[in-house]
This record gives sequence, C-alpha cells and structure tokens, in this order.
Amino acid sequence: MRVLLLSPLPPPSGGIARWTERYLEWCNGKHDVAVVNTALQGERAGEAGKQRKLTDEIKRALYVIRETNKGLKRKTDIVHINTCCSRFGILRDWICMELAHKKKVPVIVHCHCNIEDQLGTGKMATKLFSDMVNKSEKVLVLNSSSKNYVEKINSGKADLCPNFVLTNQISDYHKIRDRIEKVIYVGDVRLSKGSDDFYLLAKQNPEVKFIVVGSVTEEIAQLDKPKNVHTLGRLEATDVEKQLNDADVFVFPSLTEGFSNAMLEAMAHGLPIIATDVGAATDMIENCGGTVVSIHDVSAMQSALNNMNKPETRKAMSEWNINKVKQCYEYNQVIEKLFHVYEEAI
Repeated sequence: MRVLLLSPLPPPSGGIARWTERYLEWCNGKHDVAVVNTALQGERAGEAGKQRKLTDEIKRALYVIRETNKGLKRKTDIVHINTCCSRFGILRDWICMELAHKKKVPVIVHCHCNIEDQLGTGKMATKLFSDMVNKSEKVLVLNSSSKNYVEKINSGKADLCPNFVLTNQISDYHKIRDRIEKVIYVGDVRLSKGSDDFYLLAKQNPEVKFIVVGSVTEEIAQLDKPKNVHTLGRLEATDVEKQLNDADVFVFPSLTEGFSNAMLEAMAHGLPIIATDVGAATDMIENCGGTVVSIHDVSAMQSALNNMNKPETRKAMSEWNINKVKQCYEYNQVIEKLFHVYEEAI
C-alpha cells in the first residue's frame, strides 16, 4: 500500500512526532509511506509555554501544502492527515485535503486532540473541520467526546483510534508497597496541565515524595514549590521508566487533553491513576484502574489518594491497568487496526 502521511517528525519530539516514528518503523518493509513533515521549525519549536510566531506558522503551512502537492503526483492509495485541529493548522489541513480530493485520493483524518477544545467556537475553524469530516473516508479520534463531536457532523464517520505503547513497555507487574511513598507526574509542567493543583496536593501530603518529570514553564517556576516536590526536568525514556517503576501512584491533573501518552505509559507500568475528567481519561481507566475527578478538584484528588492507601486497592488497580493496556493499546494491535481502516477506505 502506498500512503502519503502528513505528520510531524522530530525534532521536536512531541507526542504526534513519536507516533510518526513508531508508525514508520512498523511500516518499514511492509508498506510504501511518503511523509510530509508538518513539524514547526525554528527557535520556538518544542519550547514549553512559548508563543509561536505567525510568520513561522505561515512558512510551515506553505511548505506542507507544497510538499503535499508534490507527494500527490506519485501513485498514492490513501492520504493520512494527522492533525491537532489548531485554529490556524485546520486551514492548512483543509487545503491539503482539497488537493487530495481533486486527485480523487481517499483521505483519513486523524485527530490527535480533544477536538472541541482545540477548535473552540470559531466559525471558520468549525466550518472547515465539518467540510473535512464530510469529505473524508473516516475520521479517527482519541476519545469518546471527540467521537460524539464528529458524529453530530456526520454519523458513522468517526472511529476510535487510541494511542499505543510498545510491547516491551508493558510490565508484567508493579511492585506494591505497604504505603504510598512516591506520587509521580510526567509531562510539561504548566498551568494547563494542572501543575498548580499537583503542588497543592503535595502540600497536603508532606510525608509523601511528589516527583515531577518534565520541562517546568516560567509560570510554574514562579509558584511556591512545596519541599516534598522534586522536579527532575526532562529525562530520557529509560530514566522515565525507572521513575515510573519506583512510584506508587500517577497523578494527571490536566485541564485539557486528547489521549495522554504519559498516562498510558503509567498504566503500562501498572501504576494506579488519579486523573481529571478530560479527553480519554475515563475511556482509559474506567474508574477501575484508578479514579477520575473533576478539573481543579484537589479535594477529590485527596480522597482518591486516601482510598489508595490500602495496598490491596493499589494492587487491583495495577493489575487492571496492565491488562487493559495489553488488550487495547498494544502497538501492533493498534497499527494493524489502522491499516484495516485504510483497506476499507480504498
């Protein structure tokens, strides 16, 4: 199969870029994939909390449109557009889809976000997205909320396509301590990720060590950091795994999300989860592998943490999470299902 994939490649090594790398590794020797790299280039690319320049966005859009047009000149069975549904990016994605539509090449739109949060209420962005939904063969989404959003536009167009973890990232078990000693968060440390709430939760539990893995933005660096919070910055993947293996609970207090890779990896390592009700959180742990709470509800987070004090409770959650990942989010299973979608679309 010949695929034209519009998707970011590292650097920077963000969630969709890592997805692209794994996708290409799986396709190597099996399918012919040409990539149009949609990653933002320049000094601000990948810097947590930095405002992107409009000129950089325009240059990126022109490059992607030009390269898509070139890619469509060769024989192509299907176009796969990975999008985060940003208000500027959706225009670029729509233009690329129009190019494919004129060539009568089927298009799969893959939304790596919580669609409604990203599109907002802007009339142009929502209109362009609706047109993309109607002209696509299938719209792949990360969570039930996004699926419902697409289904309201065109019933039957949306399919859930979760993120994945590599098989060797899935643990057989997680060591369960008699009491909670370490709570961990992995990801960018910023207000939109609820990092201030993580600090408040830490302040209420001074006897527990709270580990933060990720780049700390200036807005969080200015906050009063509790003494029991240890910020480790960005770490290599192997070091992140060590931190996950040594923790007792994973807390993810984000305010908006599509499908958290950090949370998925924590599940794969058998960590009980406390997460806010955003994106795919409820789909993922189903209140069996942890507890889902409302945004900014630190009191509910505390109650969930208290409930996890019993080692048998954490053990049951740990085992449930590992089994859920094996059944639903394993690398080969997810990519194989994606190619079944391609086959049905051609």
